[in-house]
Amino acid sequence: MTRTALDIHESFAGNLAYKDTIMWDAYTPRQFPLFRNKLNELFREPEPENNNRTISISQQSANGEPENLHNEITEQNGVDNGTSPQDNETEMNGSDASNSNNSANSEETNSRPPPSKAMEKIRQAVYNSTIAQAKYTNKNLLTTFILVTVAEGTTHRQAESATKFSVHLVIRTRKCMKNDDSTDRCMVFIDEHANVYKNWNHFMETNFLPAGIALAPPKGVYVFEKDKLIVDSWITPANSVGHKAAATADVVAGVGGFAAAGGTLAALALPAIVPALPVLGAVCIVTGAYSSIRSGWNLWSRKDHEQSIGLKDSSARGAWLGVASGALAVSSSVATKSLAQLALAGKEVSLVREVVVNGMNISTMLLSGTGVANGILDLLLKYSDDEEVTTLDVLQVAASLAIFTHSAYNFRLASTIVTQAQDSKVNAYRSELSNRQRKMFDKLTKETIRTRGASMGKTDVIRLINEVPDRQYLNDLNRINRNLNENNVRFSAGNNGQILLNDEVHVNSGDLRNSVQHGIGENVLGRVSQPIPSSHQTIPNPETVNILYESAFSENTNNLINYCQTAFQISSPLILNVETFQDCVRNIITKVGEQAAQFLIKKAKEFIELYGESIEHFIKTKLHMEIVLWDLFTKCKENLLTFTTEALQNNMLRIFEQLKSFYQNMSFESSTAEIFECKVCQGFYQICSI
Repeated sequence: MTRTALDIHESFAGNLAYKDTIMWDAYTPRQFPLFRNKLNELFREPEPENNNRTISISQQSANGEPENLHNEITEQNGVDNGTSPQDNETEMNGSDASNSNNSANSEETNSRPPPSKAMEKIRQAVYNSTIAQAKYTNKNLLTTFILVTVAEGTTHRQAESATKFSVHLVIRTRKCMKNDDSTDRCMVFIDEHANVYKNWNHFMETNFLPAGIALAPPKGVYVFEKDKLIVDSWITPANSVGHKAAATADVVAGVGGFAAAGGTLAALALPAIVPALPVLGAVCIVTGAYSSIRSGWNLWSRKDHEQSIGLKDSSARGAWLGVASGALAVSSSVATKSLAQLALAGKEVSLVREVVVNGMNISTMLLSGTGVANGILDLLLKYSDDEEVTTLDVLQVAASLAIFTHSAYNFRLASTIVTQAQDSKVNAYRSELSNRQRKMFDKLTKETIRTRGASMGKTDVIRLINEVPDRQYLNDLNRINRNLNENNVRFSAGNNGQILLNDEVHVNSGDLRNSVQHGIGENVLGRVSQPIPSSHQTIPNPETVNILYESAFSENTNNLINYCQTAFQISSPLILNVETFQDCVRNIITKVGEQAAQFLIKKAKEFIELYGESIEHFIKTKLHMEIVLWDLFTKCKENLLTFTTEALQNNMLRIFEQLKSFYQNMSFESSTAEIFECKVCQGFYQICSI
């Protein structure tokens, strides 16, 4: 006889539920290994004919019934251990539950092959996620199991009557209570992928079940009313339009990323592809941006479900690399384009800006290269361990590969980007000139570069081009070129569309021609008193270089820091980090002056001497000079209009009291677990360290 999804739930609940009573298995910390043994029994390798499944919980036989699933869970939960249900909740001892069938299953267990790495990883992850919930139950664990079935369809009747469905194990643990009862209160749920859900609504809305309609006990608790099992159904998130669109976008972006990377590599050997590089580059950036967004969502989802987001976890590490490389690729692309646009606009590009752009481009290559290596290694490890490879895994590799190939192929130093943009602008302008105009333009450009250097010289020339669209100034210079040579005067690009003579006199080209050729107006050449300027020095003056690295603070600041450390005897262990202390002092000096800073340092030390020991005992942490000094300065800013010595002295006692209260409010009593009120169910829960 073919069994339906509802039949499976009834059979399972018949062994684990009793009327409207909430049933629990209880484990002390010493019994946690017994719970692990139960997980090992439930999470098994798939049978050969069903090897497309990840764990045995999701297997089902031809007639729609999970093979031996309800029997295994029943035997392991020990509902026949003689414990009678109470009025509302029943707790069953984990040792009795786990020992009830050990001998009966020993021969079967010994005959099984050892679990794969993937299966062992799943077991350990689910175990860790479940044990972590003991923080809500005073280091002990109250847990039980429920089933969720997923079938095709959209109606409750289809969910109940389905004969083809997948079965998924979910673990329930206790969290909130009210009047010693957890009925209608928040419970924590852990799915077969070790995702943790804060409550039942959180599970329904954000689960990772396959697309379809899910069938499960209402609020995760099996309940019988008049001997009839109550079940609830809902459409899984994977069946939503947004989820399907994201899955399609992952595939499209992954294919686009690999195609763009392949096209960029092909351009190295096939010059015919080079014209398509701008399009390929745009695809790379779009793929990187999308991968960054999806990776960020993945990290948020992992954190929301209490999964590790540390770099030691391969999935989290891949997501972090995806976020960083994608965001940096977009940022570096924008920064590089803005650098070129500044050069084309004839604006000076500072050394700091060039250094920042260089750092962003190099970092993009390093991060994307690391992402490629990490992604490929992760795929190989998943393949060897028979783990599922998701579309997001492939997308992250494709995006990193696309960004890396694009960045490596197009990498140029910021100075090269500026130079190429300037040359492009100058050459385009030059190509439109007549022969005579081109001759004068070349002379002006060479003189400007000779006197001001290549970068600044080209910037001034481009500024002149932008400010004077009319090319008449070149005709004017051509007419008087011989006169200028006879008077040892050379012209270069000046400011505001003017011509600069011998790097001294600014003049409009029309006025210069009228003066030199026709004698009209003032004698412009008579204003030139300097000889032909010398060439620009390519080696910077040592004093100029030192300015770039000179501290923004005066020598008096460093003397004050040294004075404070000696005069007030401020030293280790009072100062945790000398550099942090120095930065703190410098910042305060720049804001309120040296006298006020000196007063605050003295008072910060006084505060630690007066209240430090009692506060440290209360908040269970050490007070250091740099922390107290900055907090004291912050409190003074909140309370005082001025930082005069008189204002500080008159208000310091009041500020001391505020600062002491501020530190005391930071702590919690660690001797007992604090009780919190749940905003979702209005129950109460406590959190203890485990």
